[in-house]
Amino acid sequence: MGFYGIVGESADSFCERCVREAGVLLLPGSQFDHEPSDDFSNSFRIGFGRHNLPQCMKQLESWLDG
Repeated sequence: MGFYGIVGESADSFCERCVREAGVLLLPGSQFDHEPSDDFSNSFRIGFGRHNLPQCMKQLESWLDG
């Protein structure tokens, strides 16, 4: 898995739009219990262990380019 930052929008709203509009589930950093010194509040997580990862990444890329 990997965490990626987002600028210009909260990670919560970005992830909500992504699942609603692209059908790709990303989890915002706010859903994870991290140490107070770790600020993942405006990050989202991509899980790379999915068997259909290539298809999901193409859907995400298409949505981001759209």
